[in-house]
Amino acid sequence: MRKLKNIFFVLIFSVIVLNSSNSAEKSPPFLETKWTFKGLFGKFDRASLQRGYQVYTEVCASCHSMKYLTYRNLAEKGGPEFSEAEAKAIAASFEVTDGPDSTGEMFVRPAKLSDKFVMPYANEQEAKAANGGAYPPDMSVLVKARKGGADYIYSLLLGYSEPPEGVELDENAQRIYELETALSEAQATIKEQQDGVLRARADADNARRRAEGEVEKARKFALERFAGELLPVIDNLERAIEMTDGDNEAVKPLLEGVEMTHKTFLSTIEKFGLSLIDPQGETFNPDLHQAMSMQESADHEPNTVMAVMQKGYQINGRLLRPAMVMVSRAPSGGVDTQA
Repeated sequence: MRKLKNIFFVLIFSVIVLNSSNSAEKSPPFLETKWTFKGLFGKFDRASLQRGYQVYTEVCASCHSMKYLTYRNLAEKGGPEFSEAEAKAIAASFEVTDGPDSTGEMFVRPAKLSDKFVMPYANEQEAKAANGGAYPPDMSVLVKARKGGADYIYSLLLGYSEPPEGVELDENAQRIYELETALSEAQATIKEQQDGVLRARADADNARRRAEGEVEKARKFALERFAGELLPVIDNLERAIEMTDGDNEAVKPLLEGVEMTHKTFLSTIEKFGLSLIDPQGETFNPDLHQAMSMQESADHEPNTVMAVMQKGYQINGRLLRPAMVMVSRAPSGGVDTQA
């Protein structure tokens, strides 16, 4: 009895090994890709699922059913996640037979969210008759029902570059295969050329924008050097105004003329983007001000401009000359000129 048991286990083991080796020989490795839904933290891409549903409705639905799904699934989390209104609109675009009504008759109505997906054929016999005797498989759980899952479907669609070994195509099938191969190659070439055109267009747009930027910069800052040479003239006019005695009637007309000249000068250069930096009483800004000295003061907050020794200027937002200033500091501490 014990001997029979040993023989029985040996036979079972041999069958398992034989089946495993045959399976390994007959099952080529699947093509793999980095699916977003793989792994512990994987999740389905909503846009991809919506495109997948569009492909199904436009291509696959003419032959393949999804009889285990309802239109409500289109709006559920983890699926295509259409809005409820969109899912209702999709369902309403199909008609289902319902009934009987109060008169005992069947009737046709627009589908609702609770309805199953409409079948492409009335029954299995009609489906076989329309497809050369083969029944198109239902696609509701196609990925889960196949070993390899998504990789199996991916390999089935893209894994054949040549007919499988031992398969001979008839003349028409061979011609179709050649045409499909040529079409795929042409499409790949077109895609590559389209990408090249898009890249060239993007490069041209970038070059145009850079050129426009350079022209704009040149327009804005062409007067920068010239404006810098004018600043000493403005400084001298301001010094003349400050040092002239305004109460002296003899020089009062001259002072008014200098003040008018100074005002006209400033208004003219402002039209070309030159702006004054006069930070008296403002917080020290190292980007616009240059601290010439620091003085303790109980009357000012630390890092406050107490006096402007020389005004600064900007041209179109770019610093032309910083304002030279005296900055306050607390009596008990230093000055942070970088604040």
